[in-house]
Amino acid sequence: MDDVHLRLPLLFAGPAGNHPQAYGGKPGDCLPLFAKAHPEEATALQRAYVTAGAGAVLTPTWGANRTTLEKYGYTGDAAALNRILTAAARRTVGPDVLLGGAVSMTGQRPAPFGETPFKQIVSDYAAQAAGLKDGGADFILCEGMTNMWEARAAVLGCRTTGLPVFVTMSLHEDDESPEDLPFLSFLVTVQSLGAAAVGLQGFADYEEAAGLLNQARRYAAVPLLARPAADALEPAAFGEVCQGLYHAGAEILGADTPAHMAALSRAMGKTSPLPPASPEDVLVAADDRDAYFLNEDDIIPSQPIPCGYDMGEDLIEMERQEGGMANALLVRVNSVADALLLAEYAYMSALPVMLQADDPDALWEALFLYQGRALVDSESEMDPAALRRIAAAFGAIVY
Repeated sequence: MDDVHLRLPLLFAGPAGNHPQAYGGKPGDCLPLFAKAHPEEATALQRAYVTAGAGAVLTPTWGANRTTLEKYGYTGDAAALNRILTAAARRTVGPDVLLGGAVSMTGQRPAPFGETPFKQIVSDYAAQAAGLKDGGADFILCEGMTNMWEARAAVLGCRTTGLPVFVTMSLHEDDESPEDLPFLSFLVTVQSLGAAAVGLQGFADYEEAAGLLNQARRYAAVPLLARPAADALEPAAFGEVCQGLYHAGAEILGADTPAHMAALSRAMGKTSPLPPASPEDVLVAADDRDAYFLNEDDIIPSQPIPCGYDMGEDLIEMERQEGGMANALLVRVNSVADALLLAEYAYMSALPVMLQADDPDALWEALFLYQGRALVDSESEMDPAALRRIAAAFGAIVY
């Protein structure tokens, strides 16, 4: 990440989403398969981005994951396809421009609410990311996440490469994604997993996005990113919008077309460095519905709730009995099977989840499957160093 930090503010360019028209294709074409079949169009567009002033260019690999490619009838090696497209882009942009490997959602829903094991979704992201790294990508951009499980799977899978992983949430309305994921919950969760930059994309309400970025600066431990929808904006207006987003806190900005990239580059040449943010001194846990702000000295766990098939009833009874006294739900996880039950019932909690476990495998599985940022009870028979190591792997808060 050091090289990327040195280049802040970073301006990147590439078509947003599955947009094969940018390379001369038709709507409905599969972007990576079209780019592979028409390398001259991909090369021309990438060169135009560099000429326009892009400090980084994205690979034409949006949708180049196993499940999306299968929908287009491609059953070949996804990692190999990513490697080929990335290596071609690397040759085109040269060594002085950063190359970002573009990654999209897989469209899978994990068990127990879907048919796919969460581990398989993580593995699909890891396979694509491996191809991007082997082809010469400098960082990976996971674009337009709309739910927490895809965002977490993307970071967990892509971070296996050792490359910096950027993640954006698709902003819809009411400060949330199309699947009602709040941006602050998204930020807190993915940065705790190791995301190197976090941001928003696809938005047309620029003032709303600026407000979210300005709020997020107080809790962000990584650079913020913004990629506004440019469809309705002339290039000059796009540059002005990006100036405002930069002053709201976005130090990484993206453009879709060479003309918009050139306008962004000109606009950013007129900006001054951002003043440092004033971080909030609080612990922040999260799930896919909310972020929870906790003072380290005032965390009050509930009575321990065991994992079981009647866990939902226990949660309802706990909230009735405790009457709002607790500000964290303490869940006892004794086994991997318990972790699976927690994944099924965690959504019923109105409080951040604190895990209590003596078994390392149970704790690891519970944190792996929990779709948010959890707390971990330090009172355990587990070796303290092992407990902290497992918690750190998932960005959990040890209390």
